[in-house]
Amino acid sequence: MMSSLIALAAAQAAVQPPAPPIMVVPSPPPIRVVTPPPLLIPVPPRPTPPPPAPPSGVAATPARQVSGQITSDDYPAAAIRAEQQGSVRIRFVVGADGRASACEVAESSGSAALDSASCQLTVRRFRFRPATRDGVPVQSMATRRITWRLPEEPVIQFAQGRFTWAVTASPDGTTACTLSLDGTTFREFDEDNCDVPADAWLVDEGMLDPGHPPVRVTQILSLLPQGELLTLPRLAGTPFWEEVAELEIAPDGRVTSCAPASQIGEVPDYADGRFQPLCERLTALRYFSPAADGAVRRARMQSALYVEVLQPERR
Repeated sequence: MMSSLIALAAAQAAVQPPAPPIMVVPSPPPIRVVTPPPLLIPVPPRPTPPPPAPPSGVAATPARQVSGQITSDDYPAAAIRAEQQGSVRIRFVVGADGRASACEVAESSGSAALDSASCQLTVRRFRFRPATRDGVPVQSMATRRITWRLPEEPVIQFAQGRFTWAVTASPDGTTACTLSLDGTTFREFDEDNCDVPADAWLVDEGMLDPGHPPVRVTQILSLLPQGELLTLPRLAGTPFWEEVAELEIAPDGRVTSCAPASQIGEVPDYADGRFQPLCERLTALRYFSPAADGAVRRARMQSALYVEVLQPERR
């Protein structure tokens, strides 16, 4: 059976015509699509926004100093020894709280000691009524020129004497200032200490309780040449701080040697650092009048701060 089927299939294949040839038609060339460049449409520039309108209300007011000063007592010892003087312009920030900070030298005096002291004292002592805008305190910049001049004339005569400066603080917050001299030793020394507001720093009202009794604070300077007996009366009150130093004074009036002899209490740390140990204040200064005989002189000098609580007046 299988052989018959094979024979039949072979016979049918023999009588079929040959298949026509296959024609290969070439593909048409590819079509290139060219994308036209983008059409650029000019865009007009944006108009410049107008400047912001100034703040409404009250215009800004500059900062104004209300307290703090720099005096000859602040003269750096290094600058005195080098006989340096000059003018320095400083620039600093006055905060919304009225305090100075970030001080820098805009124009130097030529002395690093004077430049540094100008900034340090300004930041430590100066207080301001801050600048305002619309009545609100704001931070601002300020400049200040400080001129340092070496003392031209001696201010202490070489003779026994005392300078007394007293400030009385009343319960109502007012103060009364008095100056007195024993002898001629300090006749030209601190003669303007009672000028307002100079007397304000001797008494710190912040250290007194409200409604306090009258309080008198007295600062003294006294000089006792070597070999002389002390004839100055003692002061009333309690010594809050008292210092005695041994001095050697050159014929031209400069203090060439200073050594502490005794001390009671500590140097007061209020009043923005105005209180200084005697030897820091005097060394190398030409505070004293020249010696007529050209001799070296020696003396004891006392600096003290006394506090006295007064009895209120009876009515």
